[in-house]
Amino acid sequence: MKTSSEIFIEAAPQMVFESIVNVDIWPKIFKPCQSVTLETVKDGKQRMRISAKTFINTYEWNSIREIDYKRKKVKFKQLKPVFPIIKMSGTWEVRNFEEGTKVILVHDFSIHEKNNSIFHLIEVLIKKLYVDRNSEKELVGLKDYCERK
Repeated sequence: MKTSSEIFIEAAPQMVFESIVNVDIWPKIFKPCQSVTLETVKDGKQRMRISAKTFINTYEWNSIREIDYKRKKVKFKQLKPVFPIIKMSGTWEVRNFEEGTKVILVHDFSIHEKNNSIFHLIEVLIKKLYVDRNSEKELVGLKDYCERK
């Protein structure tokens, strides 16, 4: 299931992009994020350990990211997603937009057993209750942080 969220930020695109790339500040700006530990960094690729809070629990996972500085785009993929999700990936994209910046956050995920209607319902609930809700908090946090700087 693919989901997309976006926000307009009254700040320079480069500053917004740098805020997305700099994982050290994530717990300050992304409300769900509790901590991030960079494990490896090489040639625009990062491997990290992330801890984030949902409205029910705090979860941890490992992710990899590919950073495209020229296009201001970050691709990410969870290496071992939290059950019942079996695949989670996506992109952060920063675009010049009128007098500011447009940020688009895309998630693409799937859960176990897609051939049963109950699993489709679970997938929709995960999208609405976890992915969309956390994406909204992250984008608003990014906007608040960048517009204050």
